[in-house]
Amino acid sequence: MSTNTRNRAEIPFFGMFAGEALGAIHAKMLLNKPSIRKYKQNFGQWWLDMPLQFVLNLRGQNSNDRDQPPKDRDPLNFAGELLGTNEDIDRMISGESMSHGYMFSMLRLIIATIFNKYEVAADLATNYCEPLNEAMVGTLYCALTEFYSAVAFLDIGPGGLTEQQRNMLDRNIRDVREWSCNAKGTFLHKSIFLEAESARVAGEDHFKILDKYEEAIALANRVGYWHDAAFINERCSLWLRRFSRKRSLPFLREAYRLYATWNANAKLLELRTKYPDDLFLRGKIEIHFSLQ
Repeated sequence: MSTNTRNRAEIPFFGMFAGEALGAIHAKMLLNKPSIRKYKQNFGQWWLDMPLQFVLNLRGQNSNDRDQPPKDRDPLNFAGELLGTNEDIDRMISGESMSHGYMFSMLRLIIATIFNKYEVAADLATNYCEPLNEAMVGTLYCALTEFYSAVAFLDIGPGGLTEQQRNMLDRNIRDVREWSCNAKGTFLHKSIFLEAESARVAGEDHFKILDKYEEAIALANRVGYWHDAAFINERCSLWLRRFSRKRSLPFLREAYRLYATWNANAKLLELRTKYPDDLFLRGKIEIHFSLQ
């Protein structure tokens, strides 16, 4: 795949993980598809179509789920008009480079983490991404895998992890902390968030944990990483809910607002389904979707 083709496929992807709205990312990806087709770059087409399907799933627009009730749609299902059937996806991954297999598993890992499917995320990290890690060392893809898998491992807790997973968790936290020294805008809030999660697992003082969550949220907002700010708010809300539903609500509602800013409609539906009485947004939801 030529450098120009790779850039056309990757630049929108990087914007997606810098807080840019998924609607804008979707439009940019669609604009790039004709250029990649023009040069008959199948490799590049697949490299673009996998994150494009990721965007569609987050926005609740997977063609394969159109006939399903919204609550039954599976954000981890990548089959559809872009990538074909699950059998087509298997053939594509087995017939292409290791980077294709890594990319596919990484995207599913991220969605699994965002949708709180932590056992699935841990399995993808351990059995699918880690064996292909050498193909992606030094890339943002590897960094994203380490961050999201660390969240999944921390949610499961050390008692539910294998020795390999505990070692991966230690490495991932260490790597994110190291990256935060040189790329603060991208990684500092992530590192402090992992500190909050680690403190939660260790059962440390509640005020210390809350301070860490709030610091991570403030830093994510400062750099415009709305997707990270949304996710950290949600995680903080889930933790606080165990002690005080009332105190958890501002974080839950802020998570909903920020996911809406990111255009993650499928995630909005999940939150609305789980917490219909806590969001108090029933009169606004239809307006939001009608504007997308």
